[in-house]
Amino acid sequence: MAGCCVEGKCPRLNAGHCFFYNLAQGSDIVKKMKPQAIVFLLLIVAVIVVGVILAFQRKGRLTQEAPAKVVATKIVPLNTKNRLETLVTYSYNVGGIDYSVTRSMEGDFTKDYPVGAPGRVRFNPDRPAEADLIP
Repeated sequence: MAGCCVEGKCPRLNAGHCFFYNLAQGSDIVKKMKPQAIVFLLLIVAVIVVGVILAFQRKGRLTQEAPAKVVATKIVPLNTKNRLETLVTYSYNVGGIDYSVTRSMEGDFTKDYPVGAPGRVRFNPDRPAEADLIP
């Protein structure tokens, strides 16, 4: 299979395989890439990795729960054809202070979160304004 993808004849018929196979082999594709393109690709990978790490850390800090109430729902069309987003605003109270957070969900969830419906939130005890509605 050595060099199978260099000539454009990949037996797997998989462009992703060809790119990574050639990358591992140090093919001309990699040698022809400009240094700026390589730096750009590495930067994109780094941003994605950091984003995933931060998302998991944020979810890990939401350790306390409180009762909540849906105060508003709104459907917003997304930029792509025939897709909707539901914005659900809910309020909750922690330590005598009222908080309000809006969560966006792809699709129409207005029936699942009607205005006035009770719910629960999970929040960060160090920063109670950081919260997520428990589905």
